[in-house]
Amino acid sequence: MNNTAGLSLAIGASLAHYDLYCLSDFSEQNLLSAFDSVKPLAASLFPAHIAWICRYPHLDDYDLSSLTSVTYLGSALSPIYEREIFDKLPNLLFLNNVRYTHFFYYTIKS
Repeated sequence: MNNTAGLSLAIGASLAHYDLYCLSDFSEQNLLSAFDSVKPLAASLFPAHIAWICRYPHLDDYDLSSLTSVTYLGSALSPIYEREIFDKLPNLLFLNNVRYTHFFYYTIKS
């Protein structure tokens, strides 16, 4: 599988001299721990990760206040989670959906 959206994000971030953090041993708990320790401004996730974050019962144990932008790839996100993620991540300003390499859909916090 070729993740062109992820590759484009990595190339753009490298050219802009951003720091990239990748998980070699992925789990949802490792993802939250990385957010808590690295304090990223933006994250690239799949819809399943956003749904998992919305349902995670111990989310308050992690500091996710640095996240202001989330880009998600792949399939569409349930409208329930699309609104709920703004409640779970109070500093989130916008949610960016990359459905195809040429189409972007933004949900801006109101």
